[in-house]
Amino acid sequence: MKEKFIRRVDLIFEKVECRDIIEKIMQMDPDAICQEVLDSDLKGRGGAGFPTGMKWRFAS
Repeated sequence: MKEKFIRRVDLIFEKVECRDIIEKIMQMDPDAICQEVLDSDLKGRGGAGFPTGMKWRFAS
């Protein structure tokens, strides 16, 4: 678990060009994008901690 947290913090502070990220995302299919969000463990802010990737998958 600790390694996962460190990897995420490194990504936050890594210098990445927004254009590069957008170009990469635009080449991905919607299922792959949803899977990336699921893998990130990003949670909603509604209080229940529901996975954002699941919300996106339901909506797609």
